[in-house]
Amino acid sequence: MSKPFNMRRLIHRSVLGGLSGLALCLVSWTILYRPQWAGLTPRHLGHAHELWADVPFAEPEQFWGWLAEENKRIRGGEETRRMSWGALKSQGAKATVRENLRDDRRYLLSALSGGFTNEFMSMSNVIYLAHESNRIPILMPFMGHESQFGGPPLHDLAVSDVFDLRLASAHLGGMPIVELHELVAQDYQQHRHKVTKFDGEFEQEDASGRTLVPGDLIVAEPAGQEILGCWNYALTHGRPLMFRQFNDVQWVPIPKAVYANDDDATEFGADLVKISSFMRDAQAVPEESLQTLDQLDRQRPSVLPDPRLFCIDEVFWYIDQPQRWHRHAEWHSGSGAWAAVGKHVRYQPALVRLADEYLLHAFGMGSDQSLPPFFAVHIRRGAATTTEHYAHAAWEVLRDIKELLNIDIQRIIFTTDERDPEWRAPLLSYGWHFVDHDAAGTSERFGHWMPTLLDTVILSRATGFLGTADSTCEPHDLYAYLLLADKLDQD
Repeated sequence: MSKPFNMRRLIHRSVLGGLSGLALCLVSWTILYRPQWAGLTPRHLGHAHELWADVPFAEPEQFWGWLAEENKRIRGGEETRRMSWGALKSQGAKATVRENLRDDRRYLLSALSGGFTNEFMSMSNVIYLAHESNRIPILMPFMGHESQFGGPPLHDLAVSDVFDLRLASAHLGGMPIVELHELVAQDYQQHRHKVTKFDGEFEQEDASGRTLVPGDLIVAEPAGQEILGCWNYALTHGRPLMFRQFNDVQWVPIPKAVYANDDDATEFGADLVKISSFMRDAQAVPEESLQTLDQLDRQRPSVLPDPRLFCIDEVFWYIDQPQRWHRHAEWHSGSGAWAAVGKHVRYQPALVRLADEYLLHAFGMGSDQSLPPFFAVHIRRGAATTTEHYAHAAWEVLRDIKELLNIDIQRIIFTTDERDPEWRAPLLSYGWHFVDHDAAGTSERFGHWMPTLLDTVILSRATGFLGTADSTCEPHDLYAYLLLADKLDQD
């Protein structure tokens, strides 16, 4: 038997030696000839079956409720235990965040910042930090940005609407995970998250004193006034991040001791090991932090950070080994928070089902057929690389997949936010398939979140993947790349 090879070695091969690998390798191609795509003919959206014909609603507002029920159906109708089991005093959102937190547990609250991939990385860091500091993570929702989705302001999206965190929790010893909508109602929440079904963990009464029984519905209390005292990583270098979910947050700079490079918070980010150690022992606010506020000519807060509820603006820039890795190289290596948390996170099965149905439809196959191996390419709008360079790079990767893995892939599909059909036309002429959300009416049927989400799921389903180099802020590349690299390393 031949010795197994590490897929990341293939992925990180030098560009000078040929752009081979299953992701993250499009930088500056100078190849001037057009690849030959033997056996492939121009293809468009397939017609083997009507796309999403069995999705039984017409309004986007109904989609997420249907998706939750579909997740349950795919799992065989099982009622999964709430992820926050054991972490709260009772069920149902209260007037303030603190009201439903247990006195004998400690918690971590932090924003998920940036675009979708950055929010995923932030989420993984929050869970990882909470575990390392013996706290319970409180996950804020994914925020909808009009600039990213090209539509009107969006509702926030609960993490559990997109990801199944049960495997990650189990990997971390069954650690509870709380979502913000379980604690307090928010303006940007979907209405369905303001009502919860009682599951019987506690003896609990409704407002009239009646004892609740499993299945009873609990309506969130109106949000009240609450001042949060929070730590701030960005304050000292001019990027204070505010929590739009809260109307009154008072900030204290995080101690410089947690920076990876002494006083510099920007070059290397911050140290996960240092911040987790600080979080474990956080009691009083260091005088250094208050003096920093004086130096920045900022008023000292009337409410200081709470040792029980460790609130911090963001943890996106924190990595495990900042002196070894620069910025997000640790993520590309597959270590740190990815190894501890991210690789154990799964898309909700109903999202996978919708993505697979789109793929079968695009390939001209029936909805009852098995999904064949395929190669996925993500192209970022405005990239200097031409379609011919993308095509040649894909051809080289497919050649390597065939030689090294003995997998002959005949289908290629690409996702892009490039709206110009003339720019996409050469790729279609090679026989590539295009994830065309305009033709599918994805936004109209499911809302503005779904084109981005379906693209990320589609890319993660591929046998091979080609993305954009160092695209840390790109909402598609990193998660698909890491999932694929881990999957192939295990095979």
